Amino acid sequence: MDLKKSQKNKIINDVFKGDSNSEWSILIYDQSTAKIMTNLFTQSELITHNIVLSQRIEEKREKADFPVVYFVLCTKENLKIINQEYDQNQYNSFRVCSLNQTNDIDLNPNIPFKIIFMNYVALEDKVFLSSIPDIYSVANTLNLNFYVEFTLKSLEFECKKLDESFGEERNGKILIFDRSLDLFTPLGHFFTFQAFLMIFMKIKWVIQGVVVITGWWYDRGVYQGYDQV
Repeated sequence: MDLKKSQKNKIINDVFKGDSNSEWSILIYDQSTAKIMTNLFTQSELITHNIVLSQRIEEKREKADFPVVYFVLCTKENLKIINQEYDQNQYNSFRVCSLNQTNDIDLNPNIPFKIIFMNYVALEDKVFLSSIPDIYSVANTLNLNFYVEFTLKSLEFECKKLDESFGEERNGKILIFDRSLDLFTPLGHFFTFQAFLMIFMKIKWVIQGVVVITGWWYDRGVYQGYDQV
């Protein structure tokens, strides 16, 4: 599993290429998508994918005789700008690729619109940053349906809602821990994660990546271990 590579390929195929493999385009992005792409592409690399120019959506931009693709979050501010530029014929054709789904999309119906489930930042091949609901985007990129497990009662509502978003056939597992445990460092080195757990918990066994933990109380009350399969 290489999450960075998978996310990069998804952007190339779903955002840059769209319905055409040869047409040069202008890419318009916002702060959210900039965080995603900065970790995946160099400016010169965009040219190899037929992106003739990339600009922030809030910048003042000149008219251009090129197609444009907006890779943004669907906010009222962004949609207002897109509609205005469409009315002013700022570009010769328009496409919108949104990171989020909203029930109130005030976008000109003549503009092609597509949701790209990708609202997370891939830091390394197995490390990413996202909110709990946006873990669905990670699973979508990897073509996985997770079993969702969590450690704290305060996470129960969001985690159960996330679990319900996956289909009946599951082919992966994700464990959501409390941030009060410093997980970033061991997760950055995939093969040390099991050793990290061995230090803090009494692991009974590990089978096919499933960690089984016997009952144990962390001395500061940060984590409560329990039997799980």
